[in-house]
Amino acid sequence: MGDKNDLRRMAMWGHHHPLSKPLSLLLLGLWLVAASLPLQAAEALQVLDVSERAIEGKNQICALFSQPLDPSTNIQPYFNLTTDQGLVEGAWVLSKDGRRACFPDTEPETDYRLTIYRKLQAANGSQLAQNHPASLKTRQLQPAASFDSQGSLLLPHKGSGLPIVAVNVDAVDITFHRVREASLLEVWRQLQSRYRYSLFEKLADWTELVHSGRFTLDLPRNTRARRSIDISAQPALAEPGLYLALMKPAGSYTSYPETAYFTITDIGLHARRYNNQLDIYSYSLGKAQPLAGVTLEALDRKGNLIATSRTSPEGLASFSHALDQIELIRAHKEAQLTLLALNRPALDLSDFDLGEQPDQAQQLFIYSERDLYRPGETIHFNGLLRDRDGRFDNAPVLKATIRGPDDQEVKRLRWRSDALAGYYQQAFHIPTSAKTGRWQLQVEKPDGEPARYSFQVEEFLPERMKLDLSAATDKSTSPAEPIEIKVQGDYLYGAPAAGNRLSSQLELALWRDPIATLPGFQFGDQDEQQHNQRFELEDLQLDASGQARLQIPSRWADSRSPLRLSLTASLFESGGRPVSRRHDQLIWPTGGVIGIRPPFDKEQNPPADSRLTFEIVMADADGRLLAAQGLEATLIREERQYFWEYSSDRGWYSEFTEQAYPVLNTTLDLAEGEHGKLELPVEWGRYRLEISDPASGRRSSLRFTAGETWYHDWQQSQQSGQATRPDKVSLALDQAAYRPGDTAQLRIVPPHDGQGLVLVESSERPLWSASLPLRKAGSQIEIPIDPTWQRHDLYISVLALRPAATDQQLITPNRAIGLLHLPLERSERRLEVSIQSPDKVEPNRPLTVRLKAQGIDNSQPLHATLAAVDVGVLNITDFATPDPFAGLFQRRRFQVESRDVYGRLIELNRYPLARQRFGGDGMGGNAKMPRSEVKIISLFNGPVSLNAQGEAQIELQLPDFNGTLRLMAVAFGEDRFGSGERESRSPHRSSPSWRCRVFSPAATRATWRWTCTTPPTPNNH
Repeated sequence: MGDKNDLRRMAMWGHHHPLSKPLSLLLLGLWLVAASLPLQAAEALQVLDVSERAIEGKNQICALFSQPLDPSTNIQPYFNLTTDQGLVEGAWVLSKDGRRACFPDTEPETDYRLTIYRKLQAANGSQLAQNHPASLKTRQLQPAASFDSQGSLLLPHKGSGLPIVAVNVDAVDITFHRVREASLLEVWRQLQSRYRYSLFEKLADWTELVHSGRFTLDLPRNTRARRSIDISAQPALAEPGLYLALMKPAGSYTSYPETAYFTITDIGLHARRYNNQLDIYSYSLGKAQPLAGVTLEALDRKGNLIATSRTSPEGLASFSHALDQIELIRAHKEAQLTLLALNRPALDLSDFDLGEQPDQAQQLFIYSERDLYRPGETIHFNGLLRDRDGRFDNAPVLKATIRGPDDQEVKRLRWRSDALAGYYQQAFHIPTSAKTGRWQLQVEKPDGEPARYSFQVEEFLPERMKLDLSAATDKSTSPAEPIEIKVQGDYLYGAPAAGNRLSSQLELALWRDPIATLPGFQFGDQDEQQHNQRFELEDLQLDASGQARLQIPSRWADSRSPLRLSLTASLFESGGRPVSRRHDQLIWPTGGVIGIRPPFDKEQNPPADSRLTFEIVMADADGRLLAAQGLEATLIREERQYFWEYSSDRGWYSEFTEQAYPVLNTTLDLAEGEHGKLELPVEWGRYRLEISDPASGRRSSLRFTAGETWYHDWQQSQQSGQATRPDKVSLALDQAAYRPGDTAQLRIVPPHDGQGLVLVESSERPLWSASLPLRKAGSQIEIPIDPTWQRHDLYISVLALRPAATDQQLITPNRAIGLLHLPLERSERRLEVSIQSPDKVEPNRPLTVRLKAQGIDNSQPLHATLAAVDVGVLNITDFATPDPFAGLFQRRRFQVESRDVYGRLIELNRYPLARQRFGGDGMGGNAKMPRSEVKIISLFNGPVSLNAQGEAQIELQLPDFNGTLRLMAVAFGEDRFGSGERESRSPHRSSPSWRCRVFSPAATRATWRWTCTTPPTPNNH
């Protein structure tokens, strides 16, 4: 017929020819057919798999085909299923997509033999070339029955029955028990435990039998099906209370019955615990509207009544007394009862950014010149006492203790502020016999809360060298090429590390996202794991210039995917002490590699039964987008077939088998500089997308799961001790930070329509609230910024409630939560500090340092401290220059705990009702260690006052040293703060070579210790 370009030219010719309109339409149709040919499967029909699958609760024998079968063909004559007893009668059922034919009428634990006859026809006209035989044995299917929910709330609505699940059980016996008032808390505690033996032993004492009956299930054979026990039909269960339901298969004599507990209620509860306040919100579960007049009783662990309250018209009630003693909230109104346990884990909000440091009424920002010291050295503690918004209030005497690594008190002191506003300073000489490990300064603030500052005491040597690693090529190398790494080693004072030993280790692994300009794109085949390896290079010595070249021969020449080669190099001083650095080198196949960007985040699953649009690129190592023709895309289903099993030890649990098969094949072309689009339909389950380049033979792949991983979520929901993770509400603000009097615009996007509660809250209490209807498409609300909100633990919380729906479809009530920090603008209180000093400084001479602070307004005096510390010491712990602005104004941790009953709702259902057959109402010393004599340069000066221009001059007397100094300045006023840093280094000088030996960590302290001595003569470099 010719290629598609020929057809396109013919169609265009026909379009312009005045006598050939019918011909042009014909040719255009032929071209459209040809253009769609890559989407059609051209291969012959094949049987991909024959296995047992669980479909709609029933285990079936299914055959999976490479192509959809012809729906107009009667497929029954092409399937022959037999057992030892002969031919099995029944019909094969074709799936909607035509790729799967299943036989539903199977028996458990039976050997089957299947023959699929040749000439079975596919929808594309191809036929099965030859008979396909298969044999399999179906799984065991034991009779079992259990409750299908660990929820405890039943709504008084149609469809609100107690669900059970069973297989091959004709009937179940269920007894219903109402818990006695005096035993309510004890029974509740037993129910929260996985071990309920005491509950069964004391059932008669703690409960009253109110109803019993046998319920016929009418289950289809060999089918795991659900049924519902209609609670509303039992008058004995109408009285408010907590009920237990105990169930056994009829005629069973097992030791312990299946257990469920429930209350019948429309009262929904949501609790929020602040530092000194407990707020309870009550909503109608069915309508998601506030419930007024609900009586709330707070009970302690013994069941004693602590306090009583009643909800307002907004559905709110608060408690402020003995909050730590409250274990259970009992809510009742008219004939309804709801219980909310406060001793269970709070809602899991780990998906949100919750901050780190807790809010406190007073902040003490503590800093020192470094955080690593040796015994016998002096540490200078500095403290700035401010309120929660960084303002000076007063400066009382503070009680402080210094504790060693064994938490024993080493020194007690009364920390007094100097004449400066809220600035504290204390020098502490670390004893020469001090234990090594983590030490801590603990200070009791005026509000009674502690402030802590940790530092390390160790026998160590400062780093005296720096090590730079760089590749000979700028960015990447091809797999076949050897890799050359340039090494430069120098002492910190500038001399080259001539003759020093270099040791190197290599680690090789896939690099899936190496191109920063193409974020989210995954390159290479994720199953190409054969090159993952670790190996070492031979040691070498640096030359007279402190240089070396590492020649790394390729061991990965056949790689078709990008690789990361990680080099860890250690440069040793002549005494044996190393300085280690790491370098990552990209290995990129010559030419282009296919990149795939999914339309979902790494940690998220795309929705099931949807169409997903993937972005496809062909890129080189520099991120340039290349053209590509005829890329082959295959969507592979990695199908797990789950089978429910039951045992008395584990209850219902799931086993699975796995089969991978292609579900879609297509081709695509990529233009230079452009992204391609690939739209793929997915159902629920695991998939792998593979895209291959026939020209190069390379392939990239991406594995993902569509829909929720339901079995894992189901298992988690069965564990009563697990915190519930709520659905998430997306929140967005219109500004980065707000000033007093501003109005914040909040965008709210919930997962469902419903009623919303918006709160601005601190760790102490709610500060502002509003209710509004929410739409799934998004809603917006204005939040006025109150001038009294002068704190940094402000968060916006949104509670989105979904009402029940029972008419057209059953929708169980639910809640979703949104959380977002509300930042306050404080940039006007930042001091920008600059330091002026020489680039090179001479030892044993004074060093003049000039400080300059910008952002002053002369409304308050400003002061500054200055430290000069050997960079070789700071590098060991990656010590950062102290920053009081960040420390005092950073977001504080969200500390409000939320608990509610929405995770305990029994799902509304329309399962067939079990028929009650009979039954009715019931009858009533550190060892001495060798010490290094290496002197550490660590100077501290301060505080000094800044003049009206924000300037100060400080003179430091430098001792003898080799290396680099970091100058660190901290400036502060009553409510303004800042910091700055700069490095200066000594000129090239000789350095002694320290002979060191390393001690392994002690059993109780994972710290490497170096013992070093100086040689008789220096080793000059």
